[in-house]
Amino acid sequence: MPPLAIHSHIAPALAAAARRVGYDEAGLARLLGLEGEPVPVSRLTAPSLTPRCTGGLGTWVRLFLLRSTGRTAPTAREAERALGGSLLAELVAAGLLERRAGRITSPVQLVVDDGGLLMSDPGGVRCASDHVMALGPSSLDVWALTPAEVAGRRFLELGTGSGGLALRWARRGARLTATDVNPRALALAGLNAALSGLTLELVEGDRFAPLVPGERYDGIFMNAPFVIGAPHRLLFRDPGEPGDDFVASLVRGVGQHLSASGSLRIALAWLDLVEAEGASRVASWLPDGHEGWLHVRRSHSVDRYVESWLAESGERGAYAARCRAWTGTLRSLGATRVHTGLLVVRPGGGGLTMVPSAEGIDASLGAVVDRWLDAKAQWTHHAHHDVRHARVSPVEGLRISQGWCAAAGAWDGPETVLETTRGLSRRLQVDARVMAVVSRLDGRRTVVEAAEGVLSPEDAMTQVAALVEAGLLDVSTREEAVG
Repeated sequence: MPPLAIHSHIAPALAAAARRVGYDEAGLARLLGLEGEPVPVSRLTAPSLTPRCTGGLGTWVRLFLLRSTGRTAPTAREAERALGGSLLAELVAAGLLERRAGRITSPVQLVVDDGGLLMSDPGGVRCASDHVMALGPSSLDVWALTPAEVAGRRFLELGTGSGGLALRWARRGARLTATDVNPRALALAGLNAALSGLTLELVEGDRFAPLVPGERYDGIFMNAPFVIGAPHRLLFRDPGEPGDDFVASLVRGVGQHLSASGSLRIALAWLDLVEAEGASRVASWLPDGHEGWLHVRRSHSVDRYVESWLAESGERGAYAARCRAWTGTLRSLGATRVHTGLLVVRPGGGGLTMVPSAEGIDASLGAVVDRWLDAKAQWTHHAHHDVRHARVSPVEGLRISQGWCAAAGAWDGPETVLETTRGLSRRLQVDARVMAVVSRLDGRRTVVEAAEGVLSPEDAMTQVAALVEAGLLDVSTREEAVG
């Protein structure tokens, strides 16, 4: 794409113009009649919304949100009234707006996110190699992994793109370093930081290469390049290394960049190989003295994986040849399945906790994962002493329900289910006796006390250990138990 020439004075002028016309969440909701609904950013909504886009705010929506073209694009006069003549000229000179036949169009999109403005390249199937993404679904999965404590922490985002996630953390008081290999991404991230009046330390380079030796971070985040085996065409999407080697090198090298209480939190893709199942391969990447938590979001056969990406990318020319080449690349590596999901790595000795797919995740996931791994560590600590004295309780938001389930076309006995409602939405069927023990665990009773008359101490320990491993039970520290 054409290089951007963004001068430092553009951001404050653009932010002031946005405030003047009311280009914010409340203003957009009022103009578009979408109170309580997400504001659209797709051109598919343009025919129905364009008639509402009048006045200065309407001009902004047609320029930056709907990105109207042709006769529905704002005229130069409308754009001058909404932006101011000098700002319009500067945005055109910077490559952020374009003049065509007396009308003004935008090659970029400017959306309202987290109370601020966020500029990126628009979505679409035809992207330039240096395309800069907005916050997509996998980026929002990384956001869900945010730990409970952010203010004052030192965070590093690798592959920041438009800087959307880094700015969310900065608004909550974190100190941010953000890197990218794409100069266009860093230019937009810098503009977005200035639009919000925030500071990001922006560094060009790949993974940990541009960092100052010895610098350590409380949180390292990345929405890692997630399309495995495709030709290296898009910087944000294609890792340019065989198989999952990119993310493997990232995980292996993270230990020397984390603080004592720091963690790596990423979205990633990884492979099952003929000679090694994927989770065991990810476990082998963990640095010495570190533990991990791996959640499978989606899993595909090689053929299905390639077909889905070719369909989504719109690369229909020579479809059969592309499909054969891509699947051939993956099979030459010994790949049998491709998984996508989330990974947390932190100092510890708990190995890799593997979590199968769930019905959904929410913004509390990061805190839930931390407590989950803490509980495992506490259970291990008790096991090395006397686990019978461990104080255990259901995790926050755990629901216990009982009903009837259908089996082989008929109703077959009561179903006892433990359901998590925070972090990950999951359901686990358990024995009624296990449910009885769980219902008695309140953080004050020991497991043996809760199991009295229901399960033997040995059986209770085995069942509770499995539920702690599954993230359904919390284990109190000595201080919490005394308190």
